[in-house]
Amino acid sequence: MESSPDVPVVTGLEGEQQDFTDVWLFSHDGHDHSIDFVEEDDDGDEVHIDHNETIDSKEPTLETGVALDVSSTADDSDDDLEAGALVHADFNATCRFAARFGAAAINNGSIAENLERFLPRLMSVFGYYGFFTFSTHELSCNFEQRDPLNTNETIVRTQNVAVEAGGFQLTKLGQLSDLAKDLIDGKIGIQEANKRLDEIETAPNPWGIMFSAICFLAVGATLPALLAGTWWDMLVGFFAGGLAYGVIVLFDAWSTRVHIWMNLVAAFLCSTLGFAVQLVRPEVDPTIVTLSGVAILLPSSTIVLGINDMVSNHVISGFERLIKGLVIMTWLALGYVLGMSFVTAMAPEMADEAAKAKMMMDTEPIPFLWQLLFIPILCSSIATCGFQMTGRDLIGAIICMNVGYATSYFGIRFFDAPYVGSFMGSIAISLYANLWSRYFDRPNTIILFPAFQLVVAGIVGFMGLTQIFEGTGGGHEQVLHMLVVAGVVVPRWVERIDSLLPDLKGPDAGGNSAKACCRPNTRPWYFLHK
Repeated sequence: MESSPDVPVVTGLEGEQQDFTDVWLFSHDGHDHSIDFVEEDDDGDEVHIDHNETIDSKEPTLETGVALDVSSTADDSDDDLEAGALVHADFNATCRFAARFGAAAINNGSIAENLERFLPRLMSVFGYYGFFTFSTHELSCNFEQRDPLNTNETIVRTQNVAVEAGGFQLTKLGQLSDLAKDLIDGKIGIQEANKRLDEIETAPNPWGIMFSAICFLAVGATLPALLAGTWWDMLVGFFAGGLAYGVIVLFDAWSTRVHIWMNLVAAFLCSTLGFAVQLVRPEVDPTIVTLSGVAILLPSSTIVLGINDMVSNHVISGFERLIKGLVIMTWLALGYVLGMSFVTAMAPEMADEAAKAKMMMDTEPIPFLWQLLFIPILCSSIATCGFQMTGRDLIGAIICMNVGYATSYFGIRFFDAPYVGSFMGSIAISLYANLWSRYFDRPNTIILFPAFQLVVAGIVGFMGLTQIFEGTGGGHEQVLHMLVVAGVVVPRWVERIDSLLPDLKGPDAGGNSAKACCRPNTRPWYFLHK
């Protein structure tokens, strides 16, 4: 039977060559996938080979649909059949692992551009080809198993996996990095890698509800010291942190449809508490109290990731992340304004008197020496509760946050310009994270995300939005400052995850390196080689 030049051709082990007239009958529904391969037998009749797969399946199994043709002629021996089934099973298991690994990494805070570079190199280690594209909510995977001596003999597999980008579970991200290195170094096989990936995905958060509540209280009590607040701000901020965490626990128990209101309600309650206490204690600053309560909810890392995706030509996903971060920031600022309006409406005379007394009062901020005590507590609380970090990664993140804060502080003191301080702090954490990454051989994003929460001007942006909503004038410059500082640290602050790997050789006969044959801008529909 003569094959068409426009159709990929596959063969069995030693069997007769088969032509598949259509390998693109691919359907996707949630996590279930189906491919319909159409084959013509010797009599000219069409024979359909269906391949159905569930990406969440635990144990990799052989699917004859993916292998396309594992049949043999009368001369094939049982050993040949077993060897062929093993080859195809390894290919299927490798494809499944790559797809699941990519989805797990992006769900826990990895960078789309990094994975698009790393996953093809991972496939090339096992002698296969892979091309990956991240869209807004989906990872598209295209796999090939080629014969280096005959490029017309190619096994093709496609797979789409739903992703939920935006989470930051950095302990799992570190475990995924360790898993990838063990697999590349040959310490484990692909079957063992799939089992370890199952364990990582099903592992609970390292910190329980009680410890997370303590961290929210600690952030609420210590952040006012860094914002030139008073001791009263620390006391009220402590309870504001507890209110914010209570809102999170309450909304987690409800349907996901109401989660959109979580940030608004948390900021509203913290703001209401701050303005209510100000009625009797004018030295309390409601803005500092609200910020202390919702500090962990500030989307600084989301905004930075959005700008990074846009810079790396992932315009749609980057724009969505950027808008998502700005929307969260807007909800928080709106909740602050609603809390202020609520208290003012309930007690207008007392609110006016408290505001006038606040303007006439000369409050004394918390001494700097106390800040030296509170900063490590604040940094460790943000890293553990906001990003679920443990072990050496937690220590590295705390040091990175302290380096960023110290650089920002001295930048403000020496240059008398808060914007210069934020800029210098952003550069400092980027440099330290890259040095840490090279020394410990781990992605630097693991310690950068918590530092972004403290240094990359999310607090400044929140204050700017509150001024815009209050109508007091100004605020626009602060919001712009937040975006500029976030954008400054984006260009090449993320060390490529594939730079942790050696210059691997691809499976092509020419010996071209995997990096050369798997460029990130390769379009997914060009992966069929005639």
